[in-house]
Amino acid sequence: MSDDDQQSAWMCHVCDRPFLTGVGEACSVCYKVTCPQHLKRVPVAQPSGVLVLEPVCVTCQLAGML
Repeated sequence: MSDDDQQSAWMCHVCDRPFLTGVGEACSVCYKVTCPQHLKRVPVAQPSGVLVLEPVCVTCQLAGML
């Protein structure tokens, strides 16, 4: 099996654009794969009160799901 056989395409759930290269990252709120253009690192408060930068997609940001 070659390296090309092991790569699989993925789609951003915001823009539905297919990506053949690279690795998608999941939103920490909805857990859907998102392209870098629609994913931002936002401070999210943990139960201990500590703010942690987590990847959150534009859809979750606009919906106020933080």
